[in-house]
Amino acid sequence: MSELAVISAEEERELAKSLGLVSETSDRIPVLKLNYSEEDDFERPLKKGTFLLTDQEEAVYTDKVKFRPIAQYYQWLDFDLEESKLVNKTLMIPNFNKEARDQKGTLRCGKPSSKYLAEHPEEKPLYKSITCFRMVYGIIEYTGKTAEGKEVTVGPIGCCVRLKGANFMPFGKQVVDKLPANKNIYNYECEITSTKKKEGSVIYFVMDFDVDFMSPIGLDQTTVEAMKVVLEYVKGENEGVNRAYEEAMRQNAESDSIGGDIASALAGDLVVG
Repeated sequence: MSELAVISAEEERELAKSLGLVSETSDRIPVLKLNYSEEDDFERPLKKGTFLLTDQEEAVYTDKVKFRPIAQYYQWLDFDLEESKLVNKTLMIPNFNKEARDQKGTLRCGKPSSKYLAEHPEEKPLYKSITCFRMVYGIIEYTGKTAEGKEVTVGPIGCCVRLKGANFMPFGKQVVDKLPANKNIYNYECEITSTKKKEGSVIYFVMDFDVDFMSPIGLDQTTVEAMKVVLEYVKGENEGVNRAYEEAMRQNAESDSIGGDIASALAGDLVVG
């Protein structure tokens, strides 16, 4: 990453704000989502399978977006649906050879490997709240319409595309696996659309990533600096998870030590003479 620009922390923060990578009031990065609602909070009709970007003043829906990926990571999230809150998360790792430590001192939020679950399908329901996401960060731009029909252009703005389930593999198959030699994902712009799928009574949408691999894009200064912002954001997130992991490991070790001392202390009392 020697080609990345060197900027101060304050410049980096301002750049992050200008790209939409973080907001003025929080450190959340906007997320590109598929719409599954038939209407909004004001009962205005919406089209399922369209895209919208979170954390905007007003939701703007579209059938397609332009997206320049910057980096991708994998992360397990444990979300409690009943409490509607995130209860655990792992490091964001660049590949599956890395150790996916989590905030509770385990790996993958405690979820066993896919191989293990394939051999023990009866245990899958125990881990239904834990999902592995492909987190793709990049710069997005699109023209769409609000629920009331007003045309609005969004971006260019930084965002994250969280891919799971049926949407987990397409980016890998359609973009990563097809990259020409000596090229990276940030050398190309994708057009993202969605395809309607149906299995029995279940209807869902799968993202498609269309890329012209004959037309690579050079790295302009804005994109290079945006890459640095993403790297720093991920670094900060991972440092937080690592601190929680180490604290959980320390507490677990203390608990085990206390448990061992108690067992040792009671051992003589439990001997039948």
